[in-house]
Amino acid sequence: MRNLCRRDFLNYAGMGSISLFSKNEPLGFLGNALAEEVREYKLNASVTPVDLGAGKSFKAWTYNGQVPGP
Repeated sequence: MRNLCRRDFLNYAGMGSISLFSKNEPLGFLGNALAEEVREYKLNASVTPVDLGAGKSFKAWTYNGQVPGP
């Protein structure tokens, strides 16, 4: 049997309570999300030197060279 950590339990409990107590049909929001058109995005993840204004740069994961990413 798989051990269930606290974070996973809270995620599952939250999803279950949303579906049980929603006034709309259960999980109806998923149908709306899946019905929309599909969009594709290209992201380039890389480690880039970043300076946040303190004068010292550090290496951070960025997407398309931006902090925060697009």
